[in-house]
Amino acid sequence: MELSLTLLSTTGFGGLFSRESSKPLQRDKPVVYDISAIPQGESDLLAAALLACWSNGFATVNIAGILADAGLEPRRLYFLVMDELHRILRAGGGMMVDRIDYLTRLNRAEMVGQAMITHTMKDLKALPESERLKAMGFIERSGMVILGGLPGAEMPDLTPVLPLTQEEQAKLASWATPPSQSAKEGVKQDPPGRGKFLIKVGGRPGIPIRVRLTQRELNLTNTNRKWQEVEAQRRAARAQAREAS
Repeated sequence: MELSLTLLSTTGFGGLFSRESSKPLQRDKPVVYDISAIPQGESDLLAAALLACWSNGFATVNIAGILADAGLEPRRLYFLVMDELHRILRAGGGMMVDRIDYLTRLNRAEMVGQAMITHTMKDLKALPESERLKAMGFIERSGMVILGGLPGAEMPDLTPVLPLTQEEQAKLASWATPPSQSAKEGVKQDPPGRGKFLIKVGGRPGIPIRVRLTQRELNLTNTNRKWQEVEAQRRAARAQAREAS
């Protein structure tokens, strides 16, 4: 017992699980679990955190359902967003694949919808064979698949589970093309596929859309901020050098 308490208070697991939560989960408000602070190499710690978040989230959903059945709370529908799906699948040692597989089969009974977001089919192919076959079923059972730009090499893995016409494949490949270069300093061309997506529902023709973000959303989702800061510093240094000469 003493050893267990010591480990709980000194290891990375202890720092994660031995403290009281400062933000209790509320059933009527959106919740985000941010585990980005866990290093990529800490696979055991990441798996433990994911399973804890999953258990806590679905326990809350179950409680909400029981209270609604008893007429003590209004019936609520929950929507689960799993971003960076490859991290979730690889971290759980098979457990997360099984849990997500269960959800994709019985989400109607649980009254939970879900969106699974990943970068490439290779994220699924990298799993062990038994888990890979289950993960491929996630796409087959999806009521709607939304695709961004994808290289042509992705199509042989994608089309067996999601039928795409030659025109749709060419459109997706064109969106994956890198932006053209600009000769003017400080001017960046937008990638041709920025904000463009293809909505596929079963075998029906895909619906191309373009998403436009507000300035506040652009500032919030800007993952190039550090690069832009460096480039701005370099332009300022070059401008000062030209003025000094």
